[in-house]
Amino acid sequence: MPTARAELAALCTEAIVNDAAFGARDYYSTLLWHLTYRAIDAYWLDDGNAVAAVERDGDTLVLHDLIARRPFDLAAALPAVIDAPVARIEFGFRPHRWWPDAYEAGEYDGSPLFVRNLPMLDTSLRFPDLAQT
Repeated sequence: MPTARAELAALCTEAIVNDAAFGARDYYSTLLWHLTYRAIDAYWLDDGNAVAAVERDGDTLVLHDLIARRPFDLAAALPAVIDAPVARIEFGFRPHRWWPDAYEAGEYDGSPLFVRNLPMLDTSLRFPDLAQT
């Protein structure tokens, strides 16, 4: 367990930001808290260069966070974290770097760190789920 935590901490310091417009960087301690105290599973992907934090909610896969050193094909990697068919994927962060065809399915009211209708952007901003305290 200490080795996995050290590897995760190193990954967090080297990770790219998922959303250049409104992202978070190096939030290992907050991420570790979420992974320890919530029903979220963490999977190493891309030969150890990424961690996907996921949860199943019925036929929905909730991808709470993706921490990665470099871009890779997320769609090709996701079957490693899915144990049964899913009907949809929800993202706990703005996923456009990883899933360019993602769209907003509606307003998200579950986070105080979600901003709508900014005049300089054509979309909402969302602070990553697992970076929030």
